[in-house]
Amino acid sequence: MRAIRSAGDTLDAYRTTSVSVQQSQSDVRDLLRARKATGMQISESWLEEDAVADVRFGMPGEAGGFYAYRIRVRVPKLDPEAHRVRINQTRATRLPTAAELSSKRAQGERQIWRLVFWWLKAQFEAADAGLVSLEEAFLPWMELPDGRTTYEAMVQTGGLAKIASGTVPQLTSGS
Repeated sequence: MRAIRSAGDTLDAYRTTSVSVQQSQSDVRDLLRARKATGMQISESWLEEDAVADVRFGMPGEAGGFYAYRIRVRVPKLDPEAHRVRINQTRATRLPTAAELSSKRAQGERQIWRLVFWWLKAQFEAADAGLVSLEEAFLPWMELPDGRTTYEAMVQTGGLAKIASGTVPQLTSGS
């Protein structure tokens, strides 16, 4: 029996991907287009070496119209201390060079974008199998008119805490 991975090990399946960021983004585009998305936008920023991208797309709604979704993609920050390089076959280590860190950062971006593609594909397949509707699968990422996602709005308004405590009347059973 395989052991359940700890949270820090969940990216291992994508750690060595050689699929380029551009190819993964193209695969996301092709997947969304095949699923009848009404459009897609990818925007990126690199604030203080933190790579952040927003993937926005629109999907037709079951009741007509369409829903807009935004998924924020963050490449995990690299801690040079955590990526120390072994010297020869000894126990001695050194900090990685700038080139080695750049290579690791590029691998991290490939890893995250491949994960985005497979995650989106899994959501569509879950909907195809009848486990959830597309609206259920993507509800946390539904973009509201003010630009926040439903998840972000719930966090900012304290809604998640109210749900967890059972103090939201419309979400509790009534008598």
